[in-house]
Amino acid sequence: MDNLIIDFALDTDRANAVLDIPHKYHQVVAEKMAELNVDMIWLGDDVGAQESMLISPDMGRTFLKPRVGEIIESVKAIKPDILIAYHCGGYNIPIIQELIEIVVDVLNPIQPESMDPEQLKKDFSMELSFFGGIDVQTTLPFGKPEHVRAEMAW
Repeated sequence: MDNLIIDFALDTDRANAVLDIPHKYHQVVAEKMAELNVDMIWLGDDVGAQESMLISPDMGRTFLKPRVGEIIESVKAIKPDILIAYHCGGYNIPIIQELIEIVVDVLNPIQPESMDPEQLKKDFSMELSFFGGIDVQTTLPFGKPEHVRAEMAW
């Protein structure tokens, strides 16, 4: 990961060549799944850290958004009603609107340690569904059942 992020800045040809390998694979798999009439495709890039992005939104626009967008466009051409879930843990507010632009339907996880679920609901719930919303670092692994229930009440 460190080398790839360095390549984003210093060797874009290499970064693109590296990213094209899994992109081509995931494109074929997603298209085959759409042809099989699945209800949802699950994609993702963990570019969010606890309080910030691991890469800049500009780097995401350059290297990730076009690839993810291409996969989504191709599967929706096969099956227009297919849903797209996108996994991007941590803080990812700077790219949420762009995920909506490329027709992501569901964002996962919503980590309250990194983003305010209530604010996300206010800002984006008309365009995006959210999957998650419980503290997966403290409450879920270490909390008692009543703590988990209380956190899920929002």
